[in-house]
Amino acid sequence: MKKILKIAAPFILILAAFASYYVSADSRMAFSDIAGHWAAQEIEKWSSRGVINGSEGKFRPDDSLSLAELATIYTRILPLETQAENTFEDIPNEEWFAEAILKCVHAGIIDAAGKTELGPREPVTRAEAFMMLVRAFDIQPVQGDALLRAYNDAKRLTPEQKPYFEALLSLGLISGGNEVQLYPGDPISRAEVVDMLERLEQGGYIE
Repeated sequence: MKKILKIAAPFILILAAFASYYVSADSRMAFSDIAGHWAAQEIEKWSSRGVINGSEGKFRPDDSLSLAELATIYTRILPLETQAENTFEDIPNEEWFAEAILKCVHAGIIDAAGKTELGPREPVTRAEAFMMLVRAFDIQPVQGDALLRAYNDAKRLTPEQKPYFEALLSLGLISGGNEVQLYPGDPISRAEVVDMLERLEQGGYIE
């Protein structure tokens, strides 16, 4: 059964709307680097909701996103309450990202099995980001490669990754980097994450 989640409860959402209008919207309007970008409209939309932010007047749409940043986004769109026990050497409790990452670990969004370090500041690859998406929304991986056959670099996917990609392609929640390439090992860009959010909303996974 597809998990359908609201970004926030109605009353909180109303308060957030006021806050995002006067704070995030001002930041959104100040972005000097998204004019003409293919994701400009979606960037404005999701930044105005306070789900993803820019800094110093720029959004940096083509920059990579770290695990810490992606985990923070998930805590803004999902009702994650409980944190995992912090057993990780590179997640100091006082760091700004500790709570978000530990919530994602507890929810199973971040696969931390057998790991003592998570690399919170490291760029997240497209494959890693898409696997997190499947876990976050309880999407069933699909065995087989009917859709993957269309992509020349599908052979770069591990056996574990292939069912995740097949499922997301079948649902239209992701697309290749172009018509014949998936680029699974490339860092996912900030704009691509925004596109991912947009597809989730259109598919009814986020209301």
